[in-house]
Amino acid sequence: MASPRDVRSFSIHFDREGQDDHVLPAHVLIESLDKIQRIVLLLAKMHRGEQLGQRIAFSQELRDEFALLCYLPEPGSYALPIEVGGESGAAAQSVLNDVCQLFHRVSRAVGDAGADLHQIVPDPRYRSALAGLYRKAQPSPKSGVSLSIEDHRRRRLLDGRRPLHGLDEAIPLARTEPISATTISGLLTGMDFHRRSIRLMRLDGKTITVSYDDDDERPLLDHRRGWITVKGNVVYDSNRRPLSVKHAHDFATLDDGIELAELWLDDGLYHANPPLRFDVTYDADDELFDLEGDFEISLSAGSRPKLLRELNEVLSMLWLDYAQEEPDRLSPRARNLRAELLARLQAA
Repeated sequence: MASPRDVRSFSIHFDREGQDDHVLPAHVLIESLDKIQRIVLLLAKMHRGEQLGQRIAFSQELRDEFALLCYLPEPGSYALPIEVGGESGAAAQSVLNDVCQLFHRVSRAVGDAGADLHQIVPDPRYRSALAGLYRKAQPSPKSGVSLSIEDHRRRRLLDGRRPLHGLDEAIPLARTEPISATTISGLLTGMDFHRRSIRLMRLDGKTITVSYDDDDERPLLDHRRGWITVKGNVVYDSNRRPLSVKHAHDFATLDDGIELAELWLDDGLYHANPPLRFDVTYDADDELFDLEGDFEISLSAGSRPKLLRELNEVLSMLWLDYAQEEPDRLSPRARNLRAELLARLQAA
């Protein structure tokens, strides 16, 4: 089937240097497509004039109307033709066209280091959310893959071979403010006694720096392994993601377990009451870390950091596919899980 060629259409290109241009790791494709789909849905919400709150949620109606339809890949740099809406879309043709034109304009602005993005997207919350999604759509530099976007006339809107560093200046990654006497937890991944700081890996895989005072070094030495909690002045970004901790104290080890009093579920920060608890054991024979805990989650991974990333993905999936779904679309068991998720997790 020939790919469509109108304003509702575009293509994404995955370029790989020195490798087979027609082969792509599945996780790279899935992650990028997911973020581009969310960009289109976010633009649809903006086009409707909806206010963006702390949580970013998309109704099933919106997902159906602005679904991405992927056509067979074309030769060269793994080019994937995409159409927005398609035959199953219920949105009016004019609305689909408007949202797609908006996607083209925003993608071109992002590809041009954020130029004109303030004029196209005047709402700072939408602007910040879109910038974050475009960054996440780009594969990790370690993959050796870059993502570019072309319009229906094969004009490149965003060239992934050019870094998006300029976007950081147009849309700052964070506006920070200190929050005092806050507890935060993470996996201890490094210590620097000279600078009196440690590194903690958050549930989403991001690493933050934690600094402490002289008097707190001895208590830290007693808790220098695994998942730990600390109190201190936590610096958050504008989306309430922790960036760093100053004057940390009250270090505590969780005896090879993981406890989450708060977590980020892609659409916002949530408090868990009571905190989520997961037990972690190491299987020396299989050389795997095993995790079991709330919501009947059971995982295995070759390292603690990978275990954290998989836990983050599972919790995000449960929240999206169950807590955010309409009850009448779920089985009785799934409705029970939905109720448990909503009872335990509250938006911050």
